[in-house]
Amino acid sequence: MRSTRTQPVARPAGFIVAEVLVSLGLLALLMVLLFELTESYRKSRDYYLLDQSLRWAVEGQVDRLRAGAPLDAEPPPELLPKGARMTVTAEPGVGPWERTVRVIVSASAQLKRGPLAQCRMVVYLPEEAAR
Repeated sequence: MRSTRTQPVARPAGFIVAEVLVSLGLLALLMVLLFELTESYRKSRDYYLLDQSLRWAVEGQVDRLRAGAPLDAEPPPELLPKGARMTVTAEPGVGPWERTVRVIVSASAQLKRGPLAQCRMVVYLPEEAAR
């Protein structure tokens, strides 16, 4: 008697072209997402570092003013990050701050292809120290 079973068709070993194309597409998508993630991290890191250095520069200038440096004294070049600007403005204190001078120290710098980083600090100094 003859068997009615059919022999299974032998499938060639290996991957078909569609499987290879799909896996390459997924790999390309993952690479694009990884690039975007690292680029976003780099921009955030650069902004944070610039902002932190501006804060240190402003605090350093305020410390110099408290120590007796004149208001119009330029900050040391190593105090400011590259390309940053610092301004110092003074106005007389009002009300309970009459015998003081309100000093505003601000610094700003522009990131390459990025936002403007700014830092500002307001302090009250005795009239004698703010000359």
